[in-house]
Amino acid sequence: MDSNHIVYKEVFNPWFKPLVIFLPLFYKYGIVIFQKEEEIIRTASPPPQEEENQALKENNTPDLYITFGYGMTGPSTSTDLISQTIPLKEIDPSSVVTGTATAKDNLLEFGGWGIRYNFKTKTWAYNAINGPFIEFVHLEGNGTKQTKYRIVSKHVEEVVSILLKKQQN
Repeated sequence: MDSNHIVYKEVFNPWFKPLVIFLPLFYKYGIVIFQKEEEIIRTASPPPQEEENQALKENNTPDLYITFGYGMTGPSTSTDLISQTIPLKEIDPSSVVTGTATAKDNLLEFGGWGIRYNFKTKTWAYNAINGPFIEFVHLEGNGTKQTKYRIVSKHVEEVVSILLKKQQN
């Protein structure tokens, strides 16, 4: 992730780490919103012809990505078993909602903390702490596959602002 332009980053230790056998004690939870290095190079390139400028402006809008999950220094930028990376343009802006979950909510809805799946609501939760969360739907394959996520953040308003602002561009 060092070669990427980071727009937002938060990383912290989940309180339940000592209780989870498969999650090493040194792993941290985090959210990172970034622009990939190849996107920075592509958008920095001057347009080949001036008459194509408008079309290129539309196509050269830098793509931002959100990564959330667990890793040694926070989540990695590649999707694996413990973190997800999603282009912001594939998030349905009308699905973005915020809320707050108590310990009781996390136990009843997801059976606890960590990476959990609720079969009733078909929601993947990355709930490292009780408290504020963001839910959104990831639309893959032109919307043919929809995956709902709930991620926790200590700065929900800032993350939602970035998600929705990017959708308006």
